[in-house]
Amino acid sequence: MQIKETVAFQVENEDFDYSFPCLNSLSETNIKRLEVIQNSAVRSILKIRNDTPSNILHHEAYNKV
Repeated sequence: MQIKETVAFQVENEDFDYSFPCLNSLSETNIKRLEVIQNSAVRSILKIRNDTPSNILHHEAYNKV
């Protein structure tokens, strides 16, 4: 699996949340901010438009893996 596909898969399946125990202590606001950053990274990696809704983004990321 290529690195961009691995990152997209991890974001889609929220593996980042489980692989970094320190994230459990983040506030809901900071978790939302992190999700925005993760979605932005996936959009960039997969070359998907910025105005694509996150549910479609996650579907596309899952289908790429």
